[in-house]
Amino acid sequence: MHNYKIHILIIFFLRVICASDCTDPDACNYNSEAITDDGSCYYPLSDCDNSSIDCCPPDGFGFRWQTEHLFISIDSAFKFNSEMPLDIYEDWIGGFKKHDETDDGNCLIISDDCPDVNFDGLLTEDAELCVGSTYWNGGLSLFGDDPTVPGQPNDSDGYLTDEDQPYFKLFDSDTNNIYLMFAYKDGEQYEITCGEDGITCNDTFEFFEIDSLVAECPFYNNSDTDNDNIPDTCDACPNDADNDIDGDGICGNVDECPYDFYNDIDGDGICHSLDDCPLDPENDADNDGICGDEDECPYDSENDADGDGICGDIDECPYDFYNDMDGDGICHSLDDCPLDPENDADNDGIC
Repeated sequence: MHNYKIHILIIFFLRVICASDCTDPDACNYNSEAITDDGSCYYPLSDCDNSSIDCCPPDGFGFRWQTEHLFISIDSAFKFNSEMPLDIYEDWIGGFKKHDETDDGNCLIISDDCPDVNFDGLLTEDAELCVGSTYWNGGLSLFGDDPTVPGQPNDSDGYLTDEDQPYFKLFDSDTNNIYLMFAYKDGEQYEITCGEDGITCNDTFEFFEIDSLVAECPFYNNSDTDNDNIPDTCDACPNDADNDIDGDGICGNVDECPYDFYNDIDGDGICHSLDDCPLDPENDADNDGICGDEDECPYDSENDADGDGICGDIDECPYDFYNDMDGDGICHSLDDCPLDPENDADNDGIC
């Protein structure tokens, strides 16, 4: 573990020494001292306020760089599961904490001594402060509360100190939604706490590793149309409170058979569970009590009464096993000369 940490640090400092970074002047992270472009350039998002920073991240992800910071190395980051990895240089991750801008009621007006740490124009008791953010690239720096310099405003007020537990968010560039993220280390959910487990959040440079950040459903500013306690942006069936209760992949509000996994298989307008003949679209057309999909004579209620293998609805002699053997148009049982197609042509009484 120690060797791995040393290697990471070497790579970190080599990047600075070799000046391999973004060389595009139009990019947010343009480095005028870079010699070679490493492909890390990213560009401003549209319609964002960059009054407080040079190149604005997503709304709410802005922060002020500080001298003291914790660099978190993150092996992987996902949207919900490993099949949905973040888009590198497009999705953003950020660390956040709550901060009392009012200083227990002592601050009423924004000033150098009472800063508006999240730039929302208000001083609140539970202001959400971004303490570090970046486009996804495998790591995140979280910044600490720098030592106060006499005669200078404290622009790091509210940033990380011991006992703080920063939480994480994802800005999904595909949907413009913000999601809460959970950290995992050694296969288990992990809470980063400044001052514990050797984590120092307000040192000149501290390094810490975690396995992953995994996004969960948005946790604020989301409607729940069907009142199932799942925000619409995360709800596969936002208008179905039962959330596809029959598990057929069709949300209940558009499912013709919302409580039937097999739906209306035969297309007769009757749901499978209520259909006496679920595989027979004509529903026992001959009313013989045998569904058409199992009935050898689906249109013959007597089911080949004469047993000649011909269903009664198409049998010219439905009650005659031998039918019309001589082909004279007279059924065998009614034919005086059943084997004489001319039926005693000379009328001598002998077929």
